Amino acid sequence: MFTDRLKQFCLAVAVCVLSFAAISSAQVPSSNHVFVLMEENHSYSQVVGSPNMPYLNSLIQQYGLATNYDANSHYSLPNYFWITTGKYLTLNDGTTAVFNVDNVVRQMLSAGKTWKAYEESIPSEGYTGGTVEPYEKNHNPFSYLSDVVNSSQANNMVPFTQFATDIANNDLPNFGWIGPNGTHNGHNAGLPTMDAWLKANLPQLLSSPAFQPGGDGLLIITFDESVDSDCAPLASCPKLPENGGGGHVATVLIGPNVKKGFQSSTFYQHPSVLRTALMALGINSAPGAAATAPLMTDFFSATTTGCTGTGTNQTVTICSPANGTTMGTTAVEVSAVANDSKPVSFTQVYIDGVKKYEVMGGKVDTTLTLASGTRRITVQAYDGIYFKSTIYVTVP
Repeated sequence: MFTDRLKQFCLAVAVCVLSFAAISSAQVPSSNHVFVLMEENHSYSQVVGSPNMPYLNSLIQQYGLATNYDANSHYSLPNYFWITTGKYLTLNDGTTAVFNVDNVVRQMLSAGKTWKAYEESIPSEGYTGGTVEPYEKNHNPFSYLSDVVNSSQANNMVPFTQFATDIANNDLPNFGWIGPNGTHNGHNAGLPTMDAWLKANLPQLLSSPAFQPGGDGLLIITFDESVDSDCAPLASCPKLPENGGGGHVATVLIGPNVKKGFQSSTFYQHPSVLRTALMALGINSAPGAAATAPLMTDFFSATTTGCTGTGTNQTVTICSPANGTTMGTTAVEVSAVANDSKPVSFTQVYIDGVKKYEVMGGKVDTTLTLASGTRRITVQAYDGIYFKSTIYVTVP
């Protein structure tokens, strides 16, 4: 067995080279400028590949598309809260309540970050009143948050005309919300109107330094909900409004660090956008369900983790996850390195005593889906004899 493995190891030149390279893994790259743009009321199948959306589909081809992304609710407002607070707050699109809950603005202020909501057709800077068409209050979640209402923070809700000015003056916030009005977001008009608005207003942002090669900008375009007959991930729709599922929607990630032409089949919902945006801005905590929502790491190019061995001869260093960690998702990245004075022929990963992964050489970087509960992760290497290291993690 050992002889066969050693022959395979030595003949596979590319694998031999990779086994001595630095471990690479996908993570959310740091960013100084993250934007979320919310569209309205269209299903994934209506948007992706549609001849009525040539501009957005050109961005999909260039950047990243989430193919398995469901909204959380029907109708609009609860989805806006899911993506800004990580919580279900109300199904009432006509509410005038003010909500004192943790949210993206509170996170920005706690971290010393800047934010703005660029709301098209809002009557004035800082306006917290009701709908004045084509501005629709229930499409502006910030106008319901206690951190914003009756506070100077309200002045960060600005007319969309300020967007071009801030780009030109290199004065973009760390977190930016882009809210097209009811005509341009797909709510009151069709897809061609929506696409024309995107084509007219996004190129200036995407040509700014943050979105050029070497920049760190990130733009996430998604839809609040699908059509009323689509309540995915529910199998069928209950009476609307409801909070079981808002249907299958298109979500696009755009930026210089996003994999080109990438499509992700990972299941995501709105709290993942919130958590990913905060993580990109260096904020490791997230409100509500976003605290444990899957990070959208698969959209980003692998980066060197710097996992290096510091132990003595014939020891294994597990760099990720850390021992005792409570994971945020069932998908667990395992990275490790064998420390040895002799060539390591292969390394294995065991979960609760069952082998789940094996690679030639002495370095491991893989993602495994683990069952909920306390899991024992053992990484074992072989150089003629076996040596290993074990950690424990809790999986939700």
